[in-house]
Amino acid sequence: LAEEQGQALDPLLRQLELERNAARSGMLRALDARPARDWLDMLPEQLSRMVSGSARNAAALSVVPKQIRKHYRKLRQRVGRLTPESSLKEYHQVRIRTKKLRYALEIVAPAYADAAADVLAALLKLQSKLGTQHDAGDVAAYLTQLAARPPAGFTPQTLFMMGRMAELNARQATRLRGRIGKSWRKVRGKRW
Repeated sequence: LAEEQGQALDPLLRQLELERNAARSGMLRALDARPARDWLDMLPEQLSRMVSGSARNAAALSVVPKQIRKHYRKLRQRVGRLTPESSLKEYHQVRIRTKKLRYALEIVAPAYADAAADVLAALLKLQSKLGTQHDAGDVAAYLTQLAARPPAGFTPQTLFMMGRMAELNARQATRLRGRIGKSWRKVRGKRW
């Protein structure tokens, strides 16, 4: 950006910093609360019990493939419903399903070796593309909403630059709609 364009964004940067500081304070309050501290204190003990309970782990391994198939089926259904006119919300639902499948598979990945690693890599790429699309859509929506009721100190130049940024992000989100097909085909790929 030219220097005057960068300066026009200073009020936006200050606003974002205020919002980030408020969100961080809320997060720290939640983490410092008694329930969170109790959970964190119990976590090492819980993890050691999971590792030592090999009989339970073996039983879990017999159930997990069903869960993976279930998550895969739901992801396939969500992707099958997508059209070029699908909303960003519908694409975000695909991203959520992708994450659920990835998390379920990560639990047992060591037991399935390379086959799981290949699918996990494909899921990660798909999730990343969907995440980039979602973030671009959220940035466009946030900037548009903020410009509708700008805080004090926002200049016309600030609002103009925000409009340009919102437009670029909205275009990127739209453009990415057509680019998940290749990533999905790698997830779907050969039978895994």
